[in-house]
Amino acid sequence: MYGMKPDRHGMVCCPFHSDSDPSMKLNDTYYYCFGCGANGDAIDLTAKLF
Repeated sequence: MYGMKPDRHGMVCCPFHSDSDPSMKLNDTYYYCFGCGANGDAIDLTAKLF
């Protein structure tokens, strides 16, 4: 998942805003950031990263 390793709750630090604590829920089907509201599926995540 592009170098993002989810913790045991499926949370990672959001790459779309300055984040020191994990606030993005990431799994195989979707992502959602509770901090900035970024969301979508795996294709959306890839498109936003590149």
